[in-house]
Amino acid sequence: HSKPTAPPIAVGTKYPDPDLSEVSGVSDSEFSWDWHLFGDEQRCSIRLALGSAICAEIRQAIQAEVGLTSSAGVSVSKMLAKLVASWRKPAQQTVFLPTASKLGHLLPDTLAIQKIPGIGFSSTQKCNELGIKTLSDLIVATETQDSAIYQQLSLKFDKGILKVLRALCLGLDDAPIKLSGPPKSCSVEDSFWQKPLRSDLQVSDSLHALARKLLVKIRSDEKRFGSRHIPTLAVSLRHVPEPLEGNARRERRQIHLDGNVRIAMRPGTQCESNDKQAHADETKIMQIVERAFGLFRKMVPREPFALHILSLQVTFGEALPAKQQLLSFTPRNQPKHVHNVKQLAPLDKAQAEDNPQSLGEGVVMKAQIDCGEGTTGQQGLLKNDE
Repeated sequence: HSKPTAPPIAVGTKYPDPDLSEVSGVSDSEFSWDWHLFGDEQRCSIRLALGSAICAEIRQAIQAEVGLTSSAGVSVSKMLAKLVASWRKPAQQTVFLPTASKLGHLLPDTLAIQKIPGIGFSSTQKCNELGIKTLSDLIVATETQDSAIYQQLSLKFDKGILKVLRALCLGLDDAPIKLSGPPKSCSVEDSFWQKPLRSDLQVSDSLHALARKLLVKIRSDEKRFGSRHIPTLAVSLRHVPEPLEGNARRERRQIHLDGNVRIAMRPGTQCESNDKQAHADETKIMQIVERAFGLFRKMVPREPFALHILSLQVTFGEALPAKQQLLSFTPRNQPKHVHNVKQLAPLDKAQAEDNPQSLGEGVVMKAQIDCGEGTTGQQGLLKNDE
């Protein structure tokens, strides 16, 4: 066989080539040659061609279904793809083939280490304490284990972590891609840079608007992942800095709902009429505002005040299996005269067989079908009437 020519990159702009033209997609028929006849760079180009075509289809689907444009990066690892994803914003995608020269352009020696995906704030602070601030500094420091700077680093990092940090600086990232799963929290925020909030009425109005946005996001989450228990509600704010203060003061308070406010949609109510659901949601919005303002009052007891940012957040509990989403536990109807548990005389085996329901009278909870929010564990033993 004669050595074939590898097809071009399918969709997107090649980093860092200045050519902005996008070529057409690549069909499966163009990959019918013997794979072993290609060189390493050609094989990588083919993989990137297929990946960029898939990425373009995903972006088109996003725009068609939700009306939003998106940017994307395509490369041999999620780290490199993330670095080039923003190169041709908006609404474009970039393809990066990591040759030596192109990698040096993407990851220059002077690049600050905090700009490298995978190196967080804590690691950056530890490196900065030793005078390591750039990509080149970290590569040199981790080159040999006998150097003094490496010994200092080993006091702050495990040797395995140091290998990962060095690999990231060289553009190597073998970490697998993991599915993120359902979000653990949901939040909404509003900012008031031009006209800070200065009165209780303004805060109340803002909380009402935020609560409405928050409930819309929660309902959208329920359509994707099902109804989940919502155990906490939090309020965060940022004060306008005082003239003599350098940084703005931030505060956050949260409350455990404990079933007193049922924000999550009750399983089985998705089929209710729109009017009925809208009325129920309006009630929930008022409940959210009431409790959120109570949290705000604890942080800001009285006027005057000035706020630049106000936000609401809820956390999600674990989703129950489908078979358990309709289970709940409510107390048995108690008799008018309930004996103290400690005063109950133990029953012998014969008495228990004759009257099994008398075991633990006034203590045993009766399971009934109707779980409400899908509460789990011990929370499922107490149901608040609403």
